[in-house]
Amino acid sequence: MEQDDDIYRPWQTALSIIYFALLGGQVMFGAIVYVLTGSDHNFVLSFSDPMTIAMIAVTCVALPAGHFVFQPFLNRAKQTDSPAEKMAIYRQGFLIRCATNEFVSLFAIVMIFLTHSFAYYLFLAISLSFFAMANPTLAKVKRQIGV
Repeated sequence: MEQDDDIYRPWQTALSIIYFALLGGQVMFGAIVYVLTGSDHNFVLSFSDPMTIAMIAVTCVALPAGHFVFQPFLNRAKQTDSPAEKMAIYRQGFLIRCATNEFVSLFAIVMIFLTHSFAYYLFLAISLSFFAMANPTLAKVKRQIGV
């Protein structure tokens, strides 16, 4: 088991660096938009606004899609014997999952910038919550790829 940790730790470390860089970018971009929009905020979420409908649709489609697209990569990684190949396959799926989560975050941040509405911070929080659940710890990665 300790030998497995030595094999998979460098891969997991690289994934963690990518993960935290993506997370930090989203949080910093959200904070910058918060500062740039100043005190001119409101909490309006109008369902007659097409962008609100688009935000809801993007959130409801992209977040689950990332999870479902990730599953075939996990299945392929479980069927492979080589640790390097397992992690290469896992990394591909993980990056796609992160990209779908990040798309929702960035869309919400752009909507905050355009509308100055705090309501879109709810969508940002939902997306960041999904992103936080994807944190690639060593035990989680090993469990997911069947080691």
